[in-house]
Amino acid sequence: MPSGKNILIMKQFLYSLEAKFLSLAIIIVLVSSTVIIYYVYNIEKRNHFADIERQARLLSESTAISFVNTLLYEEIGLVEEGGLLENQISDLIDNNDTELIEMVVLNPEGRPLAASDYSWYDKTSNDPDIYNYIRVKEIRTTFSVHDNQRVIQVVTPLHIYGKRFGTLIAFFSIEKEYKFLAAWRNRLLFFSIFGLLGALGLAYIVARILATPIKRLAREMVKVSDPYYRPKLVSTRRDEIGLLEKGFLSMMDRLQQAAIEKEKSQKALIQTEKMAALGTLAAGLAHEINNPLSGAKNCLRRIESHPEDISQTKKYIRLMKNALTRIENLVGELLQFSRKKDNVMHPLQINDVISQAVEFLEYKLKKRKILFDQKLSPGLPLIFGDKEHLEQVFINLILNSIDALPEGGKLEIHTHSSGREVIAIIKDNGIGIPPSEIDKIFDPFYTSKGAGQGTGLGLSVCKNIVENHDGIIEVESETGAGTSIILKFPALDESAERTSEICCAVLAGGKSSRMGTNKALARLNGKTLIEQVVRTVDRGAVKPIIITNTPEDFTFLGLPLFPDIIKNVGPLGGIYTALKYCTATHCLIIACDLPFLTKELIELLYRQPLTHDILAVDAGNGVEPLCAVYSKSCLPGMKKQIDSGNYRVTDFYSNVRVRIINLKHEDRRFHPQVFFNINTPEDLRKAKNMYNKKVMRK
Repeated sequence: MPSGKNILIMKQFLYSLEAKFLSLAIIIVLVSSTVIIYYVYNIEKRNHFADIERQARLLSESTAISFVNTLLYEEIGLVEEGGLLENQISDLIDNNDTELIEMVVLNPEGRPLAASDYSWYDKTSNDPDIYNYIRVKEIRTTFSVHDNQRVIQVVTPLHIYGKRFGTLIAFFSIEKEYKFLAAWRNRLLFFSIFGLLGALGLAYIVARILATPIKRLAREMVKVSDPYYRPKLVSTRRDEIGLLEKGFLSMMDRLQQAAIEKEKSQKALIQTEKMAALGTLAAGLAHEINNPLSGAKNCLRRIESHPEDISQTKKYIRLMKNALTRIENLVGELLQFSRKKDNVMHPLQINDVISQAVEFLEYKLKKRKILFDQKLSPGLPLIFGDKEHLEQVFINLILNSIDALPEGGKLEIHTHSSGREVIAIIKDNGIGIPPSEIDKIFDPFYTSKGAGQGTGLGLSVCKNIVENHDGIIEVESETGAGTSIILKFPALDESAERTSEICCAVLAGGKSSRMGTNKALARLNGKTLIEQVVRTVDRGAVKPIIITNTPEDFTFLGLPLFPDIIKNVGPLGGIYTALKYCTATHCLIIACDLPFLTKELIELLYRQPLTHDILAVDAGNGVEPLCAVYSKSCLPGMKKQIDSGNYRVTDFYSNVRVRIINLKHEDRRFHPQVFFNINTPEDLRKAKNMYNKKVMRK
């Protein structure tokens, strides 16, 4: 039975342009060939039988003349010998040049004068056929069946100068003609089938020629999930397909330019709204800062008035330190919030984001005597996002709710999960939003606050940030009853298989001067380092390839082995080679000397959206370039850097779009230990000790 993959391929082909073109060609060729065969066969059949009929008539007419002469001679007594007609009929039937099978001569009254078949002598003029024969005045031919044979029947009147001597009836077999026509028809069908196959082959070639550039263009279009995607397409055609390719490339250029402009505008809006929110926060925080400052001043005055009291001085110094620490924390939070930065996406817990935002606004809630109810469901799935930008969203939304609440109002924040989504609800019992205004609240510069109290950018910026996280923001409100803001974010499914095209390559390196051998073959826990890495990255359907300049050393892995295309340029050459031989649009490239690499980290990388040129991770010790996903779009820039003599991998990062995943140190799956690499014998000894301790803990 065909596998599911084969069935999917077959379905894709059936719906393809090639299949439709071939189907149309098959229908046209079949219909046209059927019509042509039918038309040609019938013309040939008609002409053939017309020729046979003509020959039968000529033979009957010439025979009739001979028979009339014989009858005339017998009548006038010139011939006395009987049986001449029978002899003539017998000679004609025995002649192989004719298809005559039966002949009879009737007298004017319908009695047989001579016949090749004696059954005619039993018939009388009362027989309908005999009656019809003797009444024929002109030669007549008909196609019929006689004695189970298909024949041409020729009825010829025998007369001279108005005197009728009788009627000649001749039967000519046409079975050979039917066999000839059947054989000719079969040959015609054979050549038609041969021509049909040739036409279909030609149609398939034409379909491939026409469909290949369209399919290539369609594949590029499918990959355009990111406006920054660079199509691997060069338009050189001058026909309509070439115009379509040029239009697509032009559209991608415009899309990229629009995306750049949109990103700049969004960053400007976000920063503007940040500064507006900072103004609101600063006004409230001034009170929070003044309180510890006043306390510190009082402590100083007490110390000045009683400098000899050492215990009192120590007590007040401790209080002043606490006050200054409080001020330092408040100012640090303000600086962190105001700092302009790009998205840094990583797995995070939305409850942590909300808790941080609430802690930031705790003073304002207390000052307004807001009754605050927070119900954050434990164990929520992680989401993928930028913590600081999401904090800004919740701070803006909470501030909006506080502004809409009277003193002593109620504010609720709830979180829960629907399985595929993580949902946060911010609900207040404030003044609400009129139904006519709900559709406008996300418009830039729309605000219901008084002059100087808002920029009108808060909700617009929040909506942009949420949508950049593939989320949804919804509003439910009733005038006088309050407002609910619902935020929905896609949950990270840690067991989901990646559907985007991505392959994997392991860089096996070469002989290390510090190790004295190829470190990929160094053994830890009874296995070589590269075996352990391959086992970690092997996902069954996605078999890794090995990049090595000594393939004979790694045949035991049973995996594809490829040497460096550009030699002696270090890891950058290995990455370049892996991308060249990679069969997918992106390649996860791993170093061979990471014995503590985990499948969880590999799965995390496989699940990420491929929206940038490079997807890398940082576990706290900097970016790891040899545990990263690279796009084939990096190849031209990488080649250019190599040609310039710069072989540093991290220098390449500044020329492309890079997304960094910051791993949680407290999560043991992503502990920095996973990036412990082995360069020296001492590193190998440390790795063995680390492995033994790990086993002991188990």
